[in-house]
Amino acid sequence: MSIRPLARPTFALLALACTLSVAGRAQIEGDLVPYAGLYLPTTSVMYQGPRQKASPTLGVRATLWLLHWWGIEGTVNYAPSSLTGPKPVSPSSAYVIARSAKLLVRLNSPGANTVFHLGAGPSRVRYGGPAYCGCNDVYLQMSGSTFDGWVAAAGALFNPSRLISLRLDAEDYRFRAYFACRSGGNSPGVCNYGLARTYKRQNDLVVSLGAALRLGGRRSESN
Repeated sequence: MSIRPLARPTFALLALACTLSVAGRAQIEGDLVPYAGLYLPTTSVMYQGPRQKASPTLGVRATLWLLHWWGIEGTVNYAPSSLTGPKPVSPSSAYVIARSAKLLVRLNSPGANTVFHLGAGPSRVRYGGPAYCGCNDVYLQMSGSTFDGWVAAAGALFNPSRLISLRLDAEDYRFRAYFACRSGGNSPGVCNYGLARTYKRQNDLVVSLGAALRLGGRRSESN
């Protein structure tokens, strides 16, 4: 059985975490970060086709910091984003679920009042809801609406010495969407119009503010 593209780098990050944790168990920190924010798609999902609307988003991050400076993080993000376009899309109701596994690096001392970080890793984005059901279009049902890509992130943790701290993040999901709709757009929803059967680059932004609950370790240490 083949391993899915997202699984391979995720396993690599987990292996790195195990290796580093053995080397410095006393320096491991954990964060659980529920958050809310904005989902901001920047392009249409297919050429001359509809696009997702900007919408509120909810999600959660689980972060494990290793040796103070490096960490791994898993994120799940949900946005109830409907489809819109130059002409009506019916049905337009949809949602977007994004998952990622990132490697993080702190840019300054963990004991500072504000700690900045950068991150990157593999991601998987799924479009769902009535607009992507496929309905009577067997081609869309077979091709699916889940796409693998990469995510880059930048953020900051405020007052990290507290048990619960504020965390601000901006993430950029990059991937290529492909919808194998029947030629002519004979199905409802996303297949109603647009040039299907072509790859379209996506660049979706997520800006969020969360509450980071410290699960272990001491952020005040800076060695």
